[in-house]
Amino acid sequence: MVNFSFGKVLEVPEIVASAYINECNELQLKTLLLLVLTCDATPLQIAGKLGATTSEVEQAVDFWMQKKVLVCEKEELRENKDKLFAIKLTPEEATHMIVESEELSFVLGQFPGILGRMQNQFDLINLVDLHFNLGMEPELIMFLLKYCATIGQISAKAIRREANFWFESGINSYEAAEVYAARNVELESWHETVREKLQLPTLNNKQKLIIKKWQTDLKLNLETIEKAINVALEQKGEVNVPYINGILVNWVRKTPRHAGIKKGAVCGSGKKTNKLLSFKIEDMRF
Repeated sequence: MVNFSFGKVLEVPEIVASAYINECNELQLKTLLLLVLTCDATPLQIAGKLGATTSEVEQAVDFWMQKKVLVCEKEELRENKDKLFAIKLTPEEATHMIVESEELSFVLGQFPGILGRMQNQFDLINLVDLHFNLGMEPELIMFLLKYCATIGQISAKAIRREANFWFESGINSYEAAEVYAARNVELESWHETVREKLQLPTLNNKQKLIIKKWQTDLKLNLETIEKAINVALEQKGEVNVPYINGILVNWVRKTPRHAGIKKGAVCGSGKKTNKLLSFKIEDMRF
């Protein structure tokens, strides 16, 4: 008989040691032990303790469910998965999880330099959630922060919104993020250049969508757009983006070469300007 020199003993099903000890990996075994210890733990909480992602923890849980070691009603499982996305960490809990991770501690320390502001309690919770819930590696989180700073979206809410978009769009690697950022930087530069020609203080989402099509679909140059702006001013006495769009679409339909339209010509001289965004993708590497 074996005697233990420490307090309480944690009991696990005998079959785990007798049949599955050589089948399960380290993470699967640790996940099971934590579930036995705290049966109401969520995947995010377990992931935080083990330094894994929630996806990895869920795969570990699935392993034990397939082996019939864990049994969970379908409705209960659905509710548990809902908790994964609804869990509310306290700043203290988030801080503890960050301190336990050298990589996340490093990322947190870069916040002031990247965003130009001090981190707050929402940033702490965001950082933990992005890593353990969305499965974003620290390197990718750093790139996300730099991208958000570049486009002027530095609030915790804006960063989380952008992170959600990346997650839903499958942007889950540094390389994919680079491609996405490069495309959007060019588009933002185009928006800013056209906005200056329109002499508008800002552009709303509808206007941005229309202006994007001038580049991607109609492939217009700035000279043509300026001519359409002048026609709109003469006819309407104001700058109205949908009205200008109607003029441009009509020109292209009637004769693609009207008013100097050249297929593939962007930004007049053919040079890509970047007045709004002064960084290069290379500057976002570290």
